[in-house]
Amino acid sequence: MKHWWLLRREPFGGGSDWLCTIFTRDRGLVKVVCRDAHLPEMHQPCCGEWPALGDLPRLRTCEASTPLGLSGEALVCALYMDELLTTILPLYDPSDELFDLYSTILTTLSDNERVDVWLRMFEQCLLSHCGQGIHWTQTAHGAPVIAGTYYLFCGGEGLIEDPDGWDGEILLAIADGEFTRPGTLSVARQVLRIAIDYAVSRPIISRELLIHRS
Repeated sequence: MKHWWLLRREPFGGGSDWLCTIFTRDRGLVKVVCRDAHLPEMHQPCCGEWPALGDLPRLRTCEASTPLGLSGEALVCALYMDELLTTILPLYDPSDELFDLYSTILTTLSDNERVDVWLRMFEQCLLSHCGQGIHWTQTAHGAPVIAGTYYLFCGGEGLIEDPDGWDGEILLAIADGEFTRPGTLSVARQVLRIAIDYAVSRPIISRELLIHRS
């Protein structure tokens, strides 16, 4: 059976049906119709089957594991990832790497104190999969990023030299995943926010919850 997570649900057809957006390993984002009896909770590992054909297939089976029971900051982070996926990732565009990263983050959120690192990794992975990843080690013109030179990031273009920007040393540290170095997480957050704003057509609502909790 297919492994998946429920990302969004809304009433459908005026009866006991729900229109669900689910995130699967083998097909990426899929929209299915689900009855009340089969509707799992959000952030609950699931397995199930549905017909391969049709724009809105009906979920035939659903086996749900124990809900993760996320709350507080962990829940806000999970909702943020859900919104990024449903806003940026096209339907039927699978990625094992993205699915595994999402699953790992969800199952470790409650016990992990550095959720900001996980979110930066997820944002970068999602953007890269969609062809909008950030090249931390080179500029928009293909020149190498150099420590001691300063850069800004422009959505849709990349890094450009600018004396009011960030030191290339920090950008290179981000490229190496050295998030313990002072300034790296802050710069990564700012750059990825610019890249995400360029990739979406509307504001990311759950981002405001993250800001208010930070």
